Amino acid sequence: MKNRDILVMFLDELYQGRLPSLSESQYDKLMEDVVLFDIGPQVFSELQRKHLLLQIPEKFRRKLSSDANTVLLQNLFIKIELKKILQTFEASCIEAIPLKGTLLAERYFGGLAARGTTDIDLLVGKEDLHRAATLLTNVGFVKAAGDATHFHEEYVKSLDNDNFPSLTIELHWNISREDFTATDVSRLWDEACVMSDFNYIYELSPLHTFYHICLHGMNHHMMSMKYFVDIATIIHSLDTRLDYAKLLDMAAADRNLSKVWIALNLVYSMFPHLQARWPLPLLSYKFKYPGWNLEKARKVMQGRKGFSYSWFRMMTAFTVHDTWRQRWSQVGFLIWNLPLLWIRKREIFR
Repeated sequence: MKNRDILVMFLDELYQGRLPSLSESQYDKLMEDVVLFDIGPQVFSELQRKHLLLQIPEKFRRKLSSDANTVLLQNLFIKIELKKILQTFEASCIEAIPLKGTLLAERYFGGLAARGTTDIDLLVGKEDLHRAATLLTNVGFVKAAGDATHFHEEYVKSLDNDNFPSLTIELHWNISREDFTATDVSRLWDEACVMSDFNYIYELSPLHTFYHICLHGMNHHMMSMKYFVDIATIIHSLDTRLDYAKLLDMAAADRNLSKVWIALNLVYSMFPHLQARWPLPLLSYKFKYPGWNLEKARKVMQGRKGFSYSWFRMMTAFTVHDTWRQRWSQVGFLIWNLPLLWIRKREIFR
């Protein structure tokens, strides 16, 4: 036990419906990580579902409960704002798919308090992007400066709310950078289902939701335990509905196979119980992610990136992409943006 990371051991046991025996000092260390990676609501929800809340120290339980209550209020506010925006899109006959956010928390994590979110992500068709942006600006949102080569645009609205001074909406036309992959976003639309009370607002299929969450984690280089918890929780939630053969075939067609496979392998290495219940299929080639480790993730979350992180990003550019064109495109992007990796003290991991 002493050679295994306390956070990893706790989460792996928790998913299996039991808790490891930890000392008070180990629980203090565990609480530090839970706060650092901002996974308190997820842990609290999982403890509730496994009926294990009374088996943890009261101090830890109070902290988790407080975090979950904060997320509940925040998510209630965002859910109300999301509904307003979706109704505006519906009235203008603009098709949209909410990504992650409150819908993900309710559908796969157990409720609004089970996973925090700070913004609204909407997938729209490229042909509707201008109309969608106009609608947002008409209701007070302002376009934020961003990376022109990205796969979404940000719009921010100031709010008269001390607890929530502004709201950000990201309009996506894809779920990954188009210069780094060949993601066929039309497949997501084809298999999406219309949400209740709407004609133009859709929900991703369960498999595409999982696909998106894997890519989202890799977009952030899996540098937070939040992405591990996201993937592991959805695996548990989907259970027998999870079709790895279809997922990997889709990822290969989209030139995203290395990303999805690396994300899954990292999560399965972290939580060994997953392999026993939902075994990964064998692939002839093992995609690698050299240099990733939990200590590096902790340092990144603390704003301590340094040279090792820049070197990690450069080296993994050759392993995280399926084609040489993607790899050299990534290397070129990093060469131009490496100064930002040194200057920025902390990435925002949402």
